Amino acid sequence: RGSLAVALGPLVYCFEGVDQPSGVNLADLRIDPGKPLQAVWQEELLGGVIQTKVPGVVVDMGSWADTLYRSLKAEPQPSQELELRAIPYYAWANREPGTMRVWIPRT
Repeated sequence: RGSLAVALGPLVYCFEGVDQPSGVNLADLRIDPGKPLQAVWQEELLGGVIQTKVPGVVVDMGSWADTLYRSLKAEPQPSQELELRAIPYYAWANREPGTMRVWIPRT
């Protein structure tokens, strides 16, 4: 369905709402597969994990306001580039309640 997951070695990564910029909805994120990922050791995060930084965008879903259906060709346009952060899937839900996704649509 045009989505990507992030893996580093044998580990699958996930995106948690707590790691993204404030006010960003995980459902509005898209990954740019043409840009490289960056793996960063985070000693203070969950006892030490490798966090990945993933280039992506937030799409403007304002065109969906009060709309149940829309044309498939009317894909929402990116409104802001940002660096998404992902942690190993095994480590999710260890900080605060929130949203989580593994599969993110591509740009």
